[in-house]
Amino acid sequence: MEKYDVIIIGGATTGSYFGRKLAEAGIKVLILEKLPKEKVGSKFDIFHILKPDFERFGLPYPEKGDDFAFEFTGSAAYSAYGNYPKKGNATTIGMHLHNYTLRMNRWAEEAGATIKYDAAFVNLLYENGKISGVLYSENGEEKTVQAGLVADCSGIPSVVRIRLPEGYGVENFKIKPEEMFYVILRYVRYLDEKDYLKSSSSWTFYKTWEAPQADPRGAILGIGANLSYEYAEKIFSEFEEKIELPKYELQYIEKGVTPYRRPPYSFVADHFLVMGDAACLTKPHAGEGVTSSMVQADIAVEVISKLFSEGKDLTQENLWPINKRYVEVQGRIY
Repeated sequence: MEKYDVIIIGGATTGSYFGRKLAEAGIKVLILEKLPKEKVGSKFDIFHILKPDFERFGLPYPEKGDDFAFEFTGSAAYSAYGNYPKKGNATTIGMHLHNYTLRMNRWAEEAGATIKYDAAFVNLLYENGKISGVLYSENGEEKTVQAGLVADCSGIPSVVRIRLPEGYGVENFKIKPEEMFYVILRYVRYLDEKDYLKSSSSWTFYKTWEAPQADPRGAILGIGANLSYEYAEKIFSEFEEKIELPKYELQYIEKGVTPYRRPPYSFVADHFLVMGDAACLTKPHAGEGVTSSMVQADIAVEVISKLFSEGKDLTQENLWPINKRYVEVQGRIY
């Protein structure tokens, strides 16, 4: 049977980042991604990361002609009636999510992580009542692999966490439809050159925003709301009645969801860690998503690598500093 130090379920941005950092620390890592390589990171076309975060987390920089889409500096947050702007001067990088996810995959592999595509998690393996590995399906064939830790980076489906036995140490709830934040992105083209965007705007009351896109004539009009896509559309209609936008023609629409409920009370159990969307770490109101997972990953790598170097078991008690330190770090911000 194959054996790794850590198995990561999910090879998108969180799984790739965690895998890279573990591999850099000399830990043997396997990343299992259920999708084929050509479909990873297909949730949206465009996603954003603040430019300083590339240096903060040591991320690979996107390249023009591949995953780089655009860059803009400046933002303004407005009141419900479009008054009293609170301005910012941060620089944001827009990237094509699929291509950047592939870059993150390569980045993890360069450090020594192993990635398997078309490899779907099936179930957990146990030894003496503790997680000891996973059963997964690759090209229709079921396989087993052992590890000292299994990390769930599978996103909203939380495919590993929901299979945990009751009372194992991490809650195994499923994220319900009413516990999601429904995002609708309208890719539009403004009709008048004077309206072309050079920065972003947001209206927190409506959970609505306007940002540049790859087409210099265009914009992304975003709306996020709880309950349903229908409710999000209702809020967007109210927004357009109150706030006058430039005249535009619609190009296309993308839809997606992010968690909108409290995280599990613990991220760790014996030989187990839950991360990212599977741990409900996104903060839609603050525009904070993937970087929350990176903060958690950096803490986890430090704790886990120390335990491996000291030859200690990855029990819930020994992994508990991940919980404590994450709350301390993010609690100062949120």
